[in-house]
Formats: sequence, C-alpha cells, structure tokens
Amino acid sequence: MFYANYTGGAVTYPLFFDFPEDDETFNNVESTYMLGDSIKVSPVLEYNEEITFKSYFPEGDWMDLNNFTNRIIATQGGYFDLDKLEGQANLHLAPGKLIPFQAADISKHQTTKDFTQ
Repeated sequence: MFYANYTGGAVTYPLFFDFPEDDETFNNVESTYMLGDSIKVSPVLEYNEEITFKSYFPEGDWMDLNNFTNRIIATQGGYFDLDKLEGQANLHLAPGKLIPFQAADISKHQTTKDFTQ
C-alpha cells in the first residue's frame, strides 16, 4: 500500500493486473480482487443456501489468511471451492509474498507497574 500511495496507483485491482498471462483472470473480474500485491480477496457476493462458493486462483501456492492450516495449491489456474465465512471475506496470501506480524500481547504497551505484579 505504500507503493500505491507513493506512485499514485490503486490499492485494489483485478487479478489480471498481477497475472496478465492467465486468460481466465480477465473473466469475472467483479468476483475477486487483489488488495495490494499480496492479498487476494474473495467476497461472498450472492446469498443462497450453499455453504461454499467457487473462486478462481492463478497458478501458485495460496495461503489462507483466515485459517493458516489451509492452502490452495493450484498447479495451474483453476476454480476452487471456498467456505462461506459469516461476516468476513476469504483472504489468501499470494505465492511468494510475506506479511510479517506478531502476537498482540508482545506489542502491547508495558509500564513498570506491569513488571511488579
């Protein structure tokens, strides 16, 4: 997002911006998008009784950011079933990308009072 701010580019954009060689990314551009160059967002756009929906993934190893034990390994681009998550969108980390983070209890502000208890 720093890059988008620095260059005046977009923060969200369709998959074909990052995967122009994959023809399928030009189809259904309204159903999934990239947030920066690292996170693929797959929102649920239709309400129905189904508990899953299909979303397109370009080739690569995509890590599920809502559940770190799930991965989508697309040996070539393809549609994969995703669970409909209540109140949140499916987020996947793009292949070769890294988002550093740490646990909240490590980063909270501590005072001397915290050490004396």
